[in-house]
Amino acid sequence: RKEAEAKHIRSRRLKGGTIYKNMTNIKKLGDSQIEIECEVPADEFDRFFNLALKDFKEKVELPGFRKGTVPERMVLEKVGDALVLESAAELAIKNLWPRLLREEKIEAIGRPEFNITKLAKGNPLGLKIKATVLPPIELADYKKIAKEANSAKNEAADVSDAEIAETIEMLKKNNPAYFKEGNDEEKMKDAIRQNLEFE
Repeated sequence: RKEAEAKHIRSRRLKGGTIYKNMTNIKKLGDSQIEIECEVPADEFDRFFNLALKDFKEKVELPGFRKGTVPERMVLEKVGDALVLESAAELAIKNLWPRLLREEKIEAIGRPEFNITKLAKGNPLGLKIKATVLPPIELADYKKIAKEANSAKNEAADVSDAEIAETIEMLKKNNPAYFKEGNDEEKMKDAIRQNLEFE
């Protein structure tokens, strides 16, 4: 029964393309670097091996065979297992990386560094990935800042008579018609004082 359950999990993993937690280990190397250790299951990696082999089959030319019709056994003899395995690993990585980013919610920037730790036909593909990620952004407590700003008492600015007189002289030069009309200079002084205190 345990064997049947294990097969069921493997088939779900292959069809759904889900990255299971027990296959992925993420370690922080600092504020902006992570290291991911993960595996592509053996049955899923076999699928990529077959895709890579099919790709080589389309390209290999041997006497007595039309292009694309060379038997797979002869293709393997011609190119070698190692080359097909490397090609299968590349296909697996291209498929795995976007899923890892999405499912593990990784905000990677730049190009990751992939290291193959296990590569053999009929076995899981072992990978170690180093990636640069966006550093965590800690937002300030805006409610606390707003409360402090609102509760802070505004100290009145000390405005001298000389400053007021200087401002009135400047206004007289810029708008002499206003003062000819007999506007109250005392009211003007109060308005200037309030304005300077506010600034």
